[in-house]
Order: sequence, then structure tokens, then C-alpha cells
Amino acid sequence: MNSILVQSTRYLLCLVSMLLTGLFALSFSSTAHLSVPFTIVGNEFLAPVFMVVVGMGIDLSKYLFWYYRHEAVLFLVISLLLVFFSWAASVAFFLSQEQGNLALIQKDTRAYQAHQAKIHRLQQTIAEKRLLVGKRLDSRYHTQWDKAADLMQEISWLEKQLAPLIPRSDTVGVTEAQQQLSTSAFFAGLAKLLDSSITVVATTTYGVLALLIELCALGSISLAQLVSKTSSARVFPHNAYQGTPAIENKQTNRKDRESSATTRPIKPEKKARLRADILNGTVAPIIRQIKRSGYGLSEENIRKILQELKAQGVLVDSGRHLRLTNPLNPESAHLRQESVDH
Repeated sequence: MNSILVQSTRYLLCLVSMLLTGLFALSFSSTAHLSVPFTIVGNEFLAPVFMVVVGMGIDLSKYLFWYYRHEAVLFLVISLLLVFFSWAASVAFFLSQEQGNLALIQKDTRAYQAHQAKIHRLQQTIAEKRLLVGKRLDSRYHTQWDKAADLMQEISWLEKQLAPLIPRSDTVGVTEAQQQLSTSAFFAGLAKLLDSSITVVATTTYGVLALLIELCALGSISLAQLVSKTSSARVFPHNAYQGTPAIENKQTNRKDRESSATTRPIKPEKKARLRADILNGTVAPIIRQIKRSGYGLSEENIRKILQELKAQGVLVDSGRHLRLTNPLNPESAHLRQESVDH
């Protein structure tokens, strides 16, 4: 359950970050704003799609480099650079969307519409007077020329009235629009509380939000790797990334069996039987042959018995193996008789 939750969170956060970067790249295409529809005709469709794919591809590369960051320092550096780019792209997208939504609401405010109507009336009046000036200048009468000069002065005065109105179009109705847009109203209140500008507050807020998205996405990737390693360790107690688990388990089980057999106490009757057969020459003092003879002793126990006989002088080295000493040796005869008695 935890693994599914971690994987779902990782995919969700990575997808969100990729979409933000892709949408930021979309702003560089021919589509000026998301609310502007575009048709599936030539570059009008291909340009936005191409930019979105480029942005998402860059963000995907960021996660790939971060996933393999332990393989090389270069991968870590590239990943951090792409993280910074993705963070900046997310902040820029948030701010552009904020400004776009604010501009749409601003155009619907009464102050903005009244301001635009005033500009439109002045422009229309200037256009009409210019047309009238042209007609009077074409007249053959000098009185019409004098009237045309008066109209030129009126046009000049109207243009002076119009000049300061056009730059103010960007600010007229903004306060009313900010009150209608919930995010802008929040930023305005916070800016007033902190005695700062709305732009600084909005940029900082969106910067923190984008940073949290990036950190959570990278953290979810790291957490998914940790969960995967932990799950593998539970299935294969020996590190699943080193060798073949099945082979390692078989080797471990074999060593455990040998170890348990070694620590198991030797039964006296088995030991006495093997000693007697060695002294009588029934079985050669060779470990492989003794194991094949079915005495029920481990290799370590057999070696221990042979070492005891060697220490007592019953067996001596003979090349790579041991052999009985002179059967007439009193010690050998005594040991043979002792083995028979047992």
C-alpha cells in the first residue's frame, strides 16, 4: 500500500511539474494566451504542441538525471541546473497567468470601459476633423483654408488630451479587477499587511509554491528508490543488487547445514567405529572415502578424528594423505585394542 502511494505521488508531482514547464514553453509559441482558441491548421496547431513537447521533454530529462545522480557527479549537476530552469519556468507561468486573468477582468470593469470610451470618442473626433480639414484645403475659397487652419489647432489640442490617456489604459480599473480576482485580492491584502508591493508578494508566493513542487517531486523519486530497495531487501535478505539471490541463498543454506553439522556433538559409537575401522585397515584414512562409506559424520568431524589419531602417532603424513604407522607399534596396538573394547 505504501509503495503504491509513493509511486502515485511521484507520478502526479512529476506530471504537474512537466505540465507547468510545458505550458511556460507554450507562451513562446504563436498562441498568446491559453484562452485564445487555435485551430488544427498548419503552424497554428503544430507550434504550440511542439513547444509543449519541448518543455515536457526538458522536465523529463531533469528527473532522469536525478534518478541516476549516484552514477556520476555530472548527472547531479545537470539535474540541479534543470531543476532551476523548471522552477523559473513554473514561476513565470504562474505570473503570466495571473497577469492574463487580471487583464481579462480589467477589461470588464466600468472604469476601464469608460476610459476606453473616452479614448475612442477623442480618436473618432480627431479622425472626423482630419477628414474635414482635407476637404476644406481642397476648396478654392480662402475662407475655407482659414477654417482648415482653425481645425488643425483643434486637432492639436485634442491630440494633447489623448496622449496621456493611452498609457493609463494599463492601470485604469486594475484595483477593481484585483478585488474581483481571488488570488490578486489575497496578494493585495498580504502586500498591505507586509507593507510591500503586490508584485513582490505574488512573485515570492509563486516562487515558494514552485519550489515546493520541485522539492516534493525530487523527494518522491528518492523515496520511491528507497522503498524499492527496502522491498528487495525483504524478499532477498542478501543485497538484491549483488549477484544472483537464488545462488547466494543456496550457498548460504549449504554453509548453514555444514556449520550445524560441525557444531553437532559426535556420537561415541560412530567415532569408535571409525577409529576401529581405520586401525584395522578396513577403511583408508582419507576423508572422501570415509564420507562415501556412510559413517554419518561431517567432513569437519572426520578431519578432527584423523587429527586426533595423528597426534597420538597412529597416523602419519604420506604425501597428500595420511597412512597407518607400523602395526607392530605398541601405541597402535594399544589404540586398536581400545577401539575394539569400545
